[in-house]
Amino acid sequence: MRRSTFTGEGLSRSLVFSGFWGAIFYLLSFVSQLVTFRQQPAEVRSDTLLAGAGVFVGGFVGLGALLIAAASALTNKTPAEQARDQLGPAGNSGNVLGTAAGAAIGSLLPFALATGSLRLAARLTGRPALAPQEELSLPRAAAANALLTALTAAAVTQITNWVARDARAGTSVDAAQRA
Repeated sequence: MRRSTFTGEGLSRSLVFSGFWGAIFYLLSFVSQLVTFRQQPAEVRSDTLLAGAGVFVGGFVGLGALLIAAASALTNKTPAEQARDQLGPAGNSGNVLGTAAGAAIGSLLPFALATGSLRLAARLTGRPALAPQEELSLPRAAAANALLTALTAAAVTQITNWVARDARAGTSVDAAQRA
């Protein structure tokens, strides 16, 4: 019988991971809309903003957990094992610029979903998150979102590389000290 690879810690990791990145993507999407608003200052309605966050992050966590569970079932590996495979034996997450470029392109889907969540929240609350809506430029906001997402991805990749390098160096130091 095949062992379950998506329980306990794996499930917890996927929920935390999806929730964290869902919140980050929502924040980046909203900030990009806010900073590219044609008429400053924009009027921000917190009830609609929070309702949109609930819709987006809830959906992101659900979809993220479902996709991680599906990947675990298909590969018969836990989320931690999948991450180790993706990082490779050196623990290096790769080229910072390549990751940033991929993230910029990949940011369009979360941006579209966040925009849709804000529109759904506006229907639920009866008021848009940003007003007046005529001053919102979605193409400019999408470009700003791509830039912000690329910068975030570059920073996360570089930090991951540093942590992996330090962990490898710490392992080598620990082994040398024990010998």
